[in-house]
Amino acid sequence: MARHGKDSNIPSAARLLEDVLRTQAGAFDKSLGALTSDYDPERLHKARVALRRLRSALQGFAPILDKDEARKLSRQARDLFRILGPLREADVAVESFATEADRELLAARALALRGETRDRLQAAGVDAFAARVESGLRDGRLLGKGPPARRLALSGAPLLGALALQEVWTRVLAYGDSIAALQEEPRHDFRKDMKTLRYLTEFFLPVMAGRKPAKFIKRLEKLQEDLGELNDIAVHTRGGSLEGDLQRRADRATKAAETHWAKLRKAGPWWG
Repeated sequence: MARHGKDSNIPSAARLLEDVLRTQAGAFDKSLGALTSDYDPERLHKARVALRRLRSALQGFAPILDKDEARKLSRQARDLFRILGPLREADVAVESFATEADRELLAARALALRGETRDRLQAAGVDAFAARVESGLRDGRLLGKGPPARRLALSGAPLLGALALQEVWTRVLAYGDSIAALQEEPRHDFRKDMKTLRYLTEFFLPVMAGRKPAKFIKRLEKLQEDLGELNDIAVHTRGGSLEGDLQRRADRATKAAETHWAKLRKAGPWWG
């Protein structure tokens, strides 16, 4: 795909899409070694992040994609992500919530899940996933065929970036000012949308010259950490009541999230 415009450093939207999808598919493929004998929970986490980033790219680049092909690829990425979920949760339980009394039991549970996870990944066609992404890019079937999609695909990536980022920003603002007021499900959706905002920022920032969103990214990362802590606690307790240290952890994370969300809203979009 030819690069766009007089400035050869500015890629077309289609070229940036190719770079992003290949990078994320490759990162996922590389991280599959997390389920071999040299098991590393962090590599498993990276595999899930790569899948989430790939799905965020499919969302952000949607205007230039073939809807059916993008939907199929996103669903497979989602299915693989979900297969890895129980093992990731088991690892987090050992790393963040285990006590002397139950550490051995939690570790044994995580170990037992590894083989099951490998089998489910194989059944879901994990070995062919990166190749599917590559073939979809190479033969062009991932790209939309209509004139509007083609024109936008050939335009400079910053235009699509501004559109995609603004769409997600509008969506996160709709959750309101108070994270404490959100129930568990909408708070989980808010967290996912915030991840999408961060990943799209990372994808498009290099091609949007002159932008300096360091504070925006720092606040976004802090907010994600807070929301991640709340999510881990919710998953670990499975809707049960919070007591003692867990309640204190949840209260601290909620308070911190409120502060970082207020600062992020005040800062406003970095691309505007």
